[in-house]
Amino acid sequence: MAEITRHNTDGRIARGERTREAIIAAHAALLREGVLKPTGKLIAERAGISVRTLWLNFKDLEALMAASVTFWLESDAALRRPVDSSLPLERRITEFVEQRVEQLEHLAP
Repeated sequence: MAEITRHNTDGRIARGERTREAIIAAHAALLREGVLKPTGKLIAERAGISVRTLWLNFKDLEALMAASVTFWLESDAALRRPVDSSLPLERRITEFVEQRVEQLEHLAP
């Protein structure tokens, strides 16, 4: 993959990416804590940003939810490991179940 050349040397792009990541992390944390319909104000407070910054990064809560789902899917994919098909059946089942437990615990509140 080709390296992306950034022409913005003052850090605004990196700061913007960190802000988006903080918003998504705050949203995901609130959902994991059982706050199933967090308000923009609550998400912004948790992320340490203003409500205006939240809405500058995401046009609405649906866009934020889509970004959070993408975050979770990528996190889940990172936890997947192939189970060696040459192992005995009992060991393959054990490895699969252990991996699945880890994925579900990662997802669950």
